[in-house]
Amino acid sequence: ADIAEINPRTDIALAEEERVSFLPMQSTSESGDIIALQERVFAQVSKGYTRFAENDVLVAKITPCFENGKGGYAKGLLNGIGFGSTEFHIVRAIPGKADSRFLHHLTRSERFRKAGEGSMTGSAGQKRIPSNFIKDFPIFIPPLPEQKKIAEILSGIDKEIAGVSQIIQGKRLFRESLLRQIIPHQSSFGDGLPPEGWNLVTIEEICSLITYGFTNPMPTSDRGIYMVTAKDVRDGKIDKGTARFTSVEAYETLLTDKSRPRRNDILVTKDGTLGRTAVVGEETICINQSVALLRPSDEQNAQFLQLLLSSPQYQETMIEESGGSAVKHIYITTLAKMPIAIPSSPERREEVVGFCYSLNKSIDILLKKHDCLSNLKKGLASDLLSGRKRVSV
Repeated sequence: ADIAEINPRTDIALAEEERVSFLPMQSTSESGDIIALQERVFAQVSKGYTRFAENDVLVAKITPCFENGKGGYAKGLLNGIGFGSTEFHIVRAIPGKADSRFLHHLTRSERFRKAGEGSMTGSAGQKRIPSNFIKDFPIFIPPLPEQKKIAEILSGIDKEIAGVSQIIQGKRLFRESLLRQIIPHQSSFGDGLPPEGWNLVTIEEICSLITYGFTNPMPTSDRGIYMVTAKDVRDGKIDKGTARFTSVEAYETLLTDKSRPRRNDILVTKDGTLGRTAVVGEETICINQSVALLRPSDEQNAQFLQLLLSSPQYQETMIEESGGSAVKHIYITTLAKMPIAIPSSPERREEVVGFCYSLNKSIDILLKKHDCLSNLKKGLASDLLSGRKRVSV
């Protein structure tokens, strides 16, 4: 509160028909950025919404939006005025004391978010950050020119991260478009037959095993075997960063089971985010029941089948054919009967795999760059916003 007003009054002198900016919570990202501003007529939003002005900082107040980093920096508002969800706190820099961009980075910092989690009030599912938490949050306040320099440094890294994210998104969209073009789907067969050089089969015809994982053994050690769940399968790979361990002792009872994942087996998430796929590599893992396992026959190309199942048209099919009422599942029996088109020539399969995997490799390189920049931003923000490191102006 020494350098900013929290939820200040915003006086507005506009005609009812004039247009203003509008920001619902879903239009903010988990990195604390505004994705897109909408437009509304002033008369539509003049009552019942949070008001904010140009250069204000928005902070989500309700769980889990606050913990997830939702918020934004108001810039480019129509008539300099915005309206948004009542679940936003507004932080407005006091002229001459604070830089609004500096405040934005403060509210996005890990220390701010972690401290806020412990200050929430209300019942489960409806917990909110009180305004006094923001007012009383202890911070290092450098001179205004240094605030501006810190904001410039951190915003510069944000811009780089956004640029890399945009390239990654473009390559992913290109990959989806490419897979739609080069991998035929039954829905596109005009006469019910696949294109020349392709065979129509079911998954069970080319896989020697289709099953699901084990009931999750209780982790009893921080060293042992990777327990892979649905959330650990993403971008065609097994994410060891989130995979849990289970003890070797707990896994020993599963070692003789034929469904223990092996190299080149394909994992398909059957619960949670449906249809994500990955090929098992050299790692020794076990899987729980949120993951299905496909074991291609020796002559089949596991990488090609994984690419096929990750293509948009087959992703859509798996989701459309999933069962369950409140919670959707991909059933093993449905997966086994799914018709797929595969090239009759092994060389053609290898050609498709080689091209798509080279594209995946370039995406992986960009993802690593994105992670490096994100870690750099996190470390710098911690040092600069706390005063551990100073910048000369």
